[in-house]
Amino acid sequence: MKKTIIDYNADLMIATAFFLGMKSAQVDINLGVMKNIFVFLKDFNKDLQISNEELLLKYEFYMIHILNYDFYVFCPYKAMMGFMYKIQTSDKFLAQFKNFDNFNFKEIEIEAEKLIDRIFATDAMFIYNYSFIAISCTILAFQIFNQSKNLGINTFEILEILEIINIIDVNNFINNILSKIEDMIIKIPNFSREEIREKKSRTSGFLSKYKEYNEKLEADRM
Repeated sequence: MKKTIIDYNADLMIATAFFLGMKSAQVDINLGVMKNIFVFLKDFNKDLQISNEELLLKYEFYMIHILNYDFYVFCPYKAMMGFMYKIQTSDKFLAQFKNFDNFNFKEIEIEAEKLIDRIFATDAMFIYNYSFIAISCTILAFQIFNQSKNLGINTFEILEILEIINIIDVNNFINNILSKIEDMIIKIPNFSREEIREKKSRTSGFLSKYKEYNEKLEADRM
């Protein structure tokens, strides 16, 4: 019996399965962490003339297809609207913003939606809980308006209004989750929803061609 691609690269497939498992469980993991866990990922694969780190990313698509696996991602839009409603109707918020004559809360909602749109072009959906993404985009939307209109509301006050400040590790959320999601958003252009749909369509086409390529590669090896 001839060996398959999995037999030739068993260690790499194990690392890939671990990488996908962490994403499926929405655990914050990246290639830097992976290289500390699986030291061989730092090496160059002489047989295939490619780094093991790059092979991991290629095998990620390969494994998804051979398992016929789909990521199930909860949508953060609904959660974000719930957070916005809670903020908008809170007594503390109303008391603080009653003197802002030209303040339009809808503008902040629209800004938060745009931030979530951009998040879909990153891996954030596979790393962080959708509620954390919704909270982060809500806070970041307020920060944008703080800079332009000096609203005078900070992250801690928003978390207090949402009544979750005693539920989550606030320091970890602000210094790790919120900051990393913000970094992801900054690196992504401000796509329109039409452009995002087009990019998703292109990605689906790429994955289909990648699957066909790997099936042919597997057949040749057999």
